Amino acid sequence: MRTTSLKTIYLTEKELKQALANWIELEYRDTELAVHLEENACEMVWSQDGKEFIIGMDGEIMDNIVTKSSTNEQDIDQKKWIVKVEHLDATDPDRGVGEFCIRFPDELMEQLGWEMGDEVEWEETEICEVWGEHKGFTLGNLSKRMREAMEARKNAISTDEE
Repeated sequence: MRTTSLKTIYLTEKELKQALANWIELEYRDTELAVHLEENACEMVWSQDGKEFIIGMDGEIMDNIVTKSSTNEQDIDQKKWIVKVEHLDATDPDRGVGEFCIRFPDELMEQLGWEMGDEVEWEETEICEVWGEHKGFTLGNLSKRMREAMEARKNAISTDEE
């Protein structure tokens, strides 16, 4: 780091990553994310409106979160999954140009009741975090909804016949 008489601070990419990792660890007590930032390649840019500094990191990270149920006070083990959006090879004849792919871990697929080949809807949304709002997305499994609707209809018909 170097400074000038005008008190301008010049940081290298490594120094900036270290400062951000320290801040994440101190402010959010997230050692795993701080280490992940330091150990992986990343891209850092200001948002178009200049209000947010965005850090895109390579690699995957998974957090285990344990919370208390408000109704019965039992421990519930919930997992937060972070997966990478991959650009598919444009030369693959079975895929169109510009398609993207998200590879979900098998454990997550099983937990969600999703199956290979399901049609998934991608919807953009605003995510509200403690530190501010940012753009995000939600995924909805259209195939699973259809399976569940057909199962509910089948159960309703069998109940009517009784």
